[in-house]
Amino acid sequence: MTNTCKATVLSLTALALFACAAKKDSASDEGSSDPSPAASTSSTDMDASWSATIDGAPVTGKGVDQPLQQQNAGFVLPRQGPGEKFGLFTLYSTKDADDGKANISLRFRFPPHTGTYVHSGTYESCTCDLTLNKNITTGDFARFNADTVTITITSMTATRIAGTFSGNFKLSVDTPRATQKRATVTNGKFDIPMSTSNVTPE
Repeated sequence: MTNTCKATVLSLTALALFACAAKKDSASDEGSSDPSPAASTSSTDMDASWSATIDGAPVTGKGVDQPLQQQNAGFVLPRQGPGEKFGLFTLYSTKDADDGKANISLRFRFPPHTGTYVHSGTYESCTCDLTLNKNITTGDFARFNADTVTITITSMTATRIAGTFSGNFKLSVDTPRATQKRATVTNGKFDIPMSTSNVTPE
């Protein structure tokens, strides 16, 4: 074999090896965005956020307290007595998972599946409930019970729950001295994880 032929064969071999390596790298890049068990159990699965306008002021909340997972995380619990299970969670106006000074909270109770639920009239006849607590840390604590409230669960899986809410509230007899007698919530929305904690709120 002449030197020219040898050089040509070596060049073609090098090109073939380079092409194979490039193809392998490209395949690795494409596969990096595929879901995997490791990705599905990452800390982002416990991300939580919500927002609403409460009495004309914007309110937001983020983060799930660890390891208890009682704030901004959903539960499905058995009823005390006969009947179906129910969904339950409390949204807190926390800045992040380590914030323990929420000044507002909203406690939801609803059938544990997607749908729109309206609280109007007596508590005995409603399919859902929503309680608003204001001024938790400022010394002027006030609890408001649902008057007419709509809760929509837009998606609910074993790991996450999302939806919207709005409504009118009246001051509870639990806090009769509060100066504000009524409250209004509009444009409420949430996207939170389901809790994996063994500690339940009830």
